[in-house]
Amino acid sequence: MNPYFIVCKYVEANGKEYLFKSKSLLYNPSALITEKQLKVYVDLKNPKKYYVDTSSILPDSAVLHKFKFDSRGKERALLKEENYVNAVTCGVELVGRIKVNSIVKPMFLKVTDSLSEQFKVPVDEKNRAFVGYTVLCRYDAPDGKIHIFASRGQWGEPQRDYQGENVRVYYSGKNYEPYHVDLNSIGL
Repeated sequence: MNPYFIVCKYVEANGKEYLFKSKSLLYNPSALITEKQLKVYVDLKNPKKYYVDTSSILPDSAVLHKFKFDSRGKERALLKEENYVNAVTCGVELVGRIKVNSIVKPMFLKVTDSLSEQFKVPVDEKNRAFVGYTVLCRYDAPDGKIHIFASRGQWGEPQRDYQGENVRVYYSGKNYEPYHVDLNSIGL
């Protein structure tokens, strides 16, 4: 599964143009876009810092199961029930969040050199780091709905992109909730 992106173009009254590229999407947006305008949150002092809000183009058939609390006890109970679906990994979401207009969005965390050394958290040239990640998984249900599940948080940086690997998602109840993504099959 290849990642997809949306590129937005903004033209000021004086003719100056800006191009804004979204984060990678888990689905092909070309047939889904119903709006010609998307919200782009921009730091006006530094236009290189921006966020393209693609939430309005998420297909109606998509169900996100991303924000949850996953305890070891819940994991054991779900594994015992043995209800599962086979899903496919479709990327990672790096841990670290900000709020934009009451919507929680991922972002880089600033880490000082001393914290980086103390906790062995790698940083880039701008002292930015994510302290962990979740593996995202996609399941296309027989009813046509697309379910996106997030695994338990993993410490550190991902060692690969986690694309196209088969995993089991154990669940209990309607709409696949509560659930647990079993990452043992991919070595986590």
